[in-house]
Amino acid sequence: MKGRLTPAARIALLTVFSVAFLFVFVFPTSSYLSQARQVSRAQHDLAVLQKQNRTLSAEAAKLHTTAEIERIARERYNMALPGERLFSIVPTPPVTAPPTTTTTLPATVNP
Repeated sequence: MKGRLTPAARIALLTVFSVAFLFVFVFPTSSYLSQARQVSRAQHDLAVLQKQNRTLSAEAAKLHTTAEIERIARERYNMALPGERLFSIVPTPPVTAPPTTTTTLPATVNP
């Protein structure tokens, strides 16, 4: 019979079409999904970094003010403006009671 394929030819043709299907549809799809996950993670990281950048920019702007410089100088370095006096309050050590000991006397025997 002309035009009919042998069973071995059918299997070979089916294998070729299956491999072609995998290369055309399955492999690019998994690659696309992997790239989509990477893009999503990168967008999340970018959003976090932008938020941190805004916070740090606000803090940097705050550090340029006289009030903030004065606050840091007083808190961290114990500095004062001319004419001011600094006082340091030192806590007293806690009072501890001397250890108490109890002695027991030997029991006496009455005859």
